[in-house]
Parts: sequence; structure tokens; C-alpha cells
Amino acid sequence: MKNLMTTTALVLATALPVAAKDTTNASVFMQYEEGSKTSADVLASDLIGMRVFTSENDIDANYMSEIDGDWNDIGEVSDVVMSREGTTEAILLDIGGFLGVGEKTVAVSFDELNFVADDSDAGSYFLVFTANQEMLEEAQPFDFDQIGAWTSAAWNDARATASETATDISASVSAAAEDVEQTAKDAVQATGNAAAEAGKEIDRTAASLTAPDIKRDGFETYEVSMLTTEMLTGAPLYDINDEWIGEVSELIVDDQGNLKEAVLDVGGFLGIGEKEVVTKMESLTIKRATDGDELRVYVDATKEQLEEMPTRDES
Repeated sequence: MKNLMTTTALVLATALPVAAKDTTNASVFMQYEEGSKTSADVLASDLIGMRVFTSENDIDANYMSEIDGDWNDIGEVSDVVMSREGTTEAILLDIGGFLGVGEKTVAVSFDELNFVADDSDAGSYFLVFTANQEMLEEAQPFDFDQIGAWTSAAWNDARATASETATDISASVSAAAEDVEQTAKDAVQATGNAAAEAGKEIDRTAASLTAPDIKRDGFETYEVSMLTTEMLTGAPLYDINDEWIGEVSELIVDDQGNLKEAVLDVGGFLGIGEKEVVTKMESLTIKRATDGDELRVYVDATKEQLEEMPTRDES
């Protein structure tokens, strides 16, 4: 497992303690003395798409021999919030689809983040913060209307104009909707039986899936023959749109010890509400980071499609 080192600070290029600026030069660009270098920890662009973990316990160890088994993979970074002064305020985190809570974007303060570095692999690290299940459920969605609100005059004028236009449109749409509603009901009734019959013919099962052709910057396809059950168990699962939909919970091997099938946990959170489906290893595309050990597993189906497939029969 990975040897990890924790830290609680993030330094971005917009807030770097760099070499002394040449005050005699009128240029707006940073100037560097000979032999100097910056001390940036990470780039904001590297954060986008990173998986984020939570722990119900405080993260206070300086070194860890492996990732704590109580950590939970809850989502990924979708953006970074910065002030006009160039300071970092928060990360935007896409979470959801668990415990009856729909997908949502929440903001997590940088002060709450722990940056966990892989001591044996320079440049590789994880993000983790302290939070319990209740906190995740009650987290309020991020209000994107706050972005750019400092241009309040133009912003408020635009909102007022949009509101007036929306009111006029709503009145027109309401009248038209009444006429459309009855037509729609008739159409639904007429096509209901045909749709039911068609559904029987296009029913998909996990056994019918094929490995998707996925291209992702910074990752390369990894041969199944090079994998072990330890490497793949717990790996995050993504659909063809690169959306996180679950994880690989178990591997099934044949009599010769070769990986034969994978058990996929879809939906749910913290082991609650998850559904297990089984698919052949040949139906999965495995991607590995070119400069690290991160694995991403892709399947040619959406979360909704997998949830409609037969549940794993352990008999």
C-alpha cells in the first residue's frame, strides 16, 4: 500500500512566495533572480477531477503506512473558487447519489482540506477532510449566483430584465401547455403497449456489455493480465461520459487464478443502498495514470442502466 504524508496547506501560482521582485523593472510580470525558484505545492488545474475522501476521525498523523480503511470516496473536484485578490477560497466538489440525496455541488473551504502525499511517488497525492454522514447529507448546494456578484449593478439589471421576460414567456407557455397536455396523454396511452414490448427486446444485462473506447489525458490503457485483485478491488467505476457511478467491490477468478469477472457496486453510499451487478473482465476498460498508480475503471453503461440490470446472484 502507499506510504502517505499529510499536510494541510495549498499554495497556488496566484499566491506563491516567489523570489524577490525586481522593483526597478516596470513590467507587470514576476521577475526572478538568478538561481531562484518557486515553491508551488500544486497547480489548480491538477485539482480538477481529483477524487476526494472524508474521514469521521481527525487527520493528525504526519506519516501513514496506508490509506485509512475508514476513509470514504465521496466525489471529485469540479472547480476552484478564488477571490479577486488572488487567494484561494474553496474547492467545488461534486457529490451525490447516496442515501436518497440527489447529486449536488458543494463548496469545501481550503482550511478544512488535508493534502495527503504519496511519499514514494512524487507528485501523487489525495485530498481528504473530516466529515460524517450527516454533514454530507445536510451540506447545502453551492450557489453559483455568488460568482461575479461584485458586478452587482449590471448583474441585478440583467436579472430584473430576465425576470420580466420569464414572466411573459410563462404566461404564453401556460396557455399552450393546456392544449399540449391532452395531446400528450393520448400519445402516451397509444404508445404504452408498444413501448413495453420494445423494452423486452432491448433488455440489457451485464454479460452483454463491451469494453468502451475511452481516451483520457494523463491515463493509458492497462492490460487486465497485469492486474491483481488487490490493485483493482475498490477502484472507482466510471461510465462512458467519465462520470463516477460506483466502484469495483470484488474480483472473481477461475481455477487457474485468472481474473474472470468483476462485481460492481453501483449507487448508494457508505455501503447503504448499493446494488451489486456482475460483468466479465473483458467488458471493462482499465486506465492507469501515466505518472502514478491511480486506476480508473470504465464500463459501457450509465449508472441508471446498471441499476436496472439483474442483481448479483450469490447462490
